[in-house]
Amino acid sequence: MNNPLKTGSILPDLESIPVWMRETFNSVQQNGVLIYTEDRNRAFHWYSERRLPIYDYRTQPGLQIIRTYAFHADEASVWYEAWALCHQILAGCAVQGNQSQAVEALWKLGRSQIGLEQYQLAELYLQAAKNVLTAQPDKNYELHIMMDHAVLTAISRDLSTLDDESDTLVAFLSNSGAPSSLENVAKALFSEGMKNDKWEKDGAPVPSCQRHAAGLYLVSIRLNRKVNNRRAIAFMLVNLGNIWVGLGEAEKAATCWNELQSYLSEVSGDRNFDRFKDGLQKLRSSTAKPRVSTFKGKRWQFWK
Repeated sequence: MNNPLKTGSILPDLESIPVWMRETFNSVQQNGVLIYTEDRNRAFHWYSERRLPIYDYRTQPGLQIIRTYAFHADEASVWYEAWALCHQILAGCAVQGNQSQAVEALWKLGRSQIGLEQYQLAELYLQAAKNVLTAQPDKNYELHIMMDHAVLTAISRDLSTLDDESDTLVAFLSNSGAPSSLENVAKALFSEGMKNDKWEKDGAPVPSCQRHAAGLYLVSIRLNRKVNNRRAIAFMLVNLGNIWVGLGEAEKAATCWNELQSYLSEVSGDRNFDRFKDGLQKLRSSTAKPRVSTFKGKRWQFWK
């Protein structure tokens, strides 16, 4: 039996990219295949330099091991490893001609690039995944690609575009053959937002993870409005507001604080209220601004 563990990096050459993959990337973006190749080479070098276990993506046993590692990296939001491993999977799909697995690799490459704040590359991979999917439709993958593209839109484009994309996602989930419910998708985005929100380095939040969490919350809030889950919206507005404070986005934090006021009664008796209250106090102290008023020649200072 061949040992799938290798002693050195196996960097694919440009000629190893099949026609369908070249056409897919170039249909999304001019010189898309060259952009992909440069990113792939960076990923292979990054992985090799860290002396991580290298498995032969050209064999089915090696590819399966890589997929397992990539799954765990993606689940844990360890984006650099997920990025590097998904490039190995995609290279394996190219060698083996497996377009169905290529959809998953492209989708998760897009996810990892959102986490790494490489938004143009995220757009390239998510759109490429969508294009490959047209030849082999799969509603489950279609949903996941739509969810992550909405997150990408929330982070990198204006909110009116996000509103349109959220409506498209809601319409997709309203179909009888949808792979999940609107409520479950909103909950999944909320949960993933909290996971990214908790990442710290040297005791401080990681800005890239904070921005990713903000995108997830923004999409989930819009979906939760459709199902009138006011409790979830209240929690996310507090979390989102504190993210904006940490990122120096004072106006966005104030917007969250103002919207939150109509939801406060929804969580007063919640079993997680103490945790909510801590975040609420933090947001209140960060968004309160002194206003100056004059009364009979005296200057009074009070707080919003």
